[in-house]
Amino acid sequence: MSTILDLHTHSEASEDSRAPVEAYLNWIKLRQAERPIDGIVLTEHRQFNRDADYRHLEDKFGTLVLRASEVETTYGHMLVFGVNDDMVARFDFADVRLDAQILIDEVARMGGIVVPCHPGRPNIGLYEHYQSRPPLQNVVAVEALNGGSRKGEDERSAELIAKHGFAATGGSDSHLVSLIGLCATKFSAYIKTIDDLVRELKTGNYEPVDFRPRRKTDSEKTTMAVNYDPALINKVFEITEPVEVKAEKIQRYCAALGETNPIYTDEEAAKKGPYGGIVAPPSFAVTFRNGRHFFENVPRFGMRGFDAGKDVEFVAPIRPGDNVTLSSHVKEIYEKTGRTGMMVFVVIRSTLKNQNDEVLAHIDHRFMNRP
Repeated sequence: MSTILDLHTHSEASEDSRAPVEAYLNWIKLRQAERPIDGIVLTEHRQFNRDADYRHLEDKFGTLVLRASEVETTYGHMLVFGVNDDMVARFDFADVRLDAQILIDEVARMGGIVVPCHPGRPNIGLYEHYQSRPPLQNVVAVEALNGGSRKGEDERSAELIAKHGFAATGGSDSHLVSLIGLCATKFSAYIKTIDDLVRELKTGNYEPVDFRPRRKTDSEKTTMAVNYDPALINKVFEITEPVEVKAEKIQRYCAALGETNPIYTDEEAAKKGPYGGIVAPPSFAVTFRNGRHFFENVPRFGMRGFDAGKDVEFVAPIRPGDNVTLSSHVKEIYEKTGRTGMMVFVVIRSTLKNQNDEVLAHIDHRFMNRP
């Protein structure tokens, strides 16, 4: 019996997610036809949630819930499977500069396995580190498909896998309920426990599976029913004036959300945390507004349409004293046919940067039009 698991998910226990585990499992139950996964692995950021017990939810929804961790190392982000007391005593999972080679070797010695995740992602992926540094030893597998990948990231991951002969996994990297199960890993074996999972990951006998909706290829896009000037794509149409981030505004935002994490609210505690001082919660990025010309520059196809939602990628922390600018461009225009007819989607990407030209976040605004 085979098993399909989403190996990379984040629940509300992670600081940048607001997704309850129960909501994940309910979504999986409702979407079984399009995302037929058997279970999820919670890989919370910089921690191992050892006391969490999801057995009642497993019984309620018939979906397996396992626990692991995502940590930050000198070679990028990595998933740690099979976390036990020895590992928790050996490593400070909150340390954002864990030695990657020591982590891989020690976790293996203690009975687990480390899988580098989103290896094709700039700055925090293995691919970029391999361009200037020697390859790591004893890496069995890397994440080939990531549900949050941007253009080119999965391709760089595939190049890395082909060059080094790694086994390949898949995971949604979900921070929102609707993104669960977009990518997963299919095992030929039946998996019921974290020990089963670790054993199978070490064999390399599995493959990534992609449940993301298929987008049209470039050749298919040339036959779109609606016409637009190709020069629209990637052309920046707006850059806002810098907005200074005030510590008081972060405090008010946390108070409004009921956020009590000390790295956002307590200066002294934050100095001992991973960022060396107060930072804003990741969702603070969406408080920055586009300027008055934003909606004037969104291409429109027909008179009927609506805001179809936002996707946010958090890249770097926002700190008090930062001066944040927001630039916007048309990222993509594509067609899709649903039960109610043809729709044209326009995706506007807004990028937040600080005074050092460092990217803080990407926000993709998706608008649907009826041509």
